[in-house]
Amino acid sequence: MVKDVAKLAIKISIYPTREESRGAVEGYLSNRHPRFLNRFSDEDWAAYYNANIHKHVSSFLVIYLKF
Repeated sequence: MVKDVAKLAIKISIYPTREESRGAVEGYLSNRHPRFLNRFSDEDWAAYYNANIHKHVSSFLVIYLKF
């Protein structure tokens, strides 16, 4: 998932912001795992994204962009 999301985020911007990364994750999940995404309210999703996903996507982007 992280690799797919990073590719989507890079298509948006070479250095995506937190909001652009989050949008890429939401787009990926709404297409591939809609039931998972629908479990969250907007507030709960933001907390879950910040705690569990953002660090992985941003770390992957740093590594991906260096090569």
